[in-house]
Formats: sequence, C-alpha cells, structure tokens
Amino acid sequence: MIYSVRQMIESSPALTSTTPVYTDNFALTIGGVLNIYNDLTKEDCDLIIGAQRFNQIQFAGSKLSGETLKHIDETLLPSQQNICLSIVVNGNGAFDSLDFLSKLPNLKNLTVDLLNTMRLRKSISI
Repeated sequence: MIYSVRQMIESSPALTSTTPVYTDNFALTIGGVLNIYNDLTKEDCDLIIGAQRFNQIQFAGSKLSGETLKHIDETLLPSQQNICLSIVVNGNGAFDSLDFLSKLPNLKNLTVDLLNTMRLRKSISI
C-alpha cells in the first residue's frame, strides 16, 4: 500500500511534531526544509508562504510539471531571501538534468548532488 504525504505524517507522532505545514503535495519541516512530493497548487504556495519559515527547497518525489516550477519561481522564491534549491541528479528523481533551471530565473542559491554519473553520462551524452 502506498501512503500519501498526509497519511505518512499523520501516522507518526515524530513527523507530526516536526512538520507543522503539509498537504499531500509537500511537507515543510520546523527546520525550514520544504520537501515537494507532487505538483504544487496555488493553495499550497499560500500555506508555505504563510508559514514564513522555509529556507531550502528540495524535490522528494518524481517528475514535476512546468506549472510547479512556475509556482516556485514566481511565488516561493521571491517570498524569502536566500532560499536554496537542493537537488539530486541521479536519473531517478524529479529531473535528470539541469535543463529545468532555465525555468527558475529568480533562483539565487543552488546545491546539486550528482550521483550515478555513469548512468547520467549515457542519458545526457557526456
């Protein structure tokens, strides 16, 4: 059985106590890390901004749409200074290359982990 983000958090007292803002699309921890699991909605962005406590965005799910990138660039990034996008490029995550960064012109801080580089070389012809 696959659990939704909401079910996962609400089934664990530890997660509930450290994740004050969440929906089935994201979880925002007390440490300010925004984990995006599924495409964000405008309502999700309003909840995130209302928390006034995030400083890092990372993708915890699989493929995300251009609309989610637009929400990140136009709504979330301008709402706080020094937000860092932390991504893992490994051929299995939300993005298999850094091409999506062209859709985030408001991004100022980026951390990239490259894993499984042999597989990536084959998929992006390095």
